[in-house]
Amino acid sequence: MGREPVPVSVKVEKLNPTVQVVYYDTIMLQSAGTERTAVRFSIDGGGAILDVNHHEKSLLQTLRSPRRNAG
Repeated sequence: MGREPVPVSVKVEKLNPTVQVVYYDTIMLQSAGTERTAVRFSIDGGGAILDVNHHEKSLLQTLRSPRRNAG
């Protein structure tokens, strides 16, 4: 149990001034508890979407980084 592939639907919407779907996809995780970057995006000061990508970044490593959490 917990070792089966898990389909995960991911949807990112921009809500202002109107609803706009920025990204929608279903990704497969190898098993329950697996971490994977589904989508990353950048926005400018005016709220425009500049970039949508799938570059991997671990949230757990970011949160555990001593330099990131210092001071």
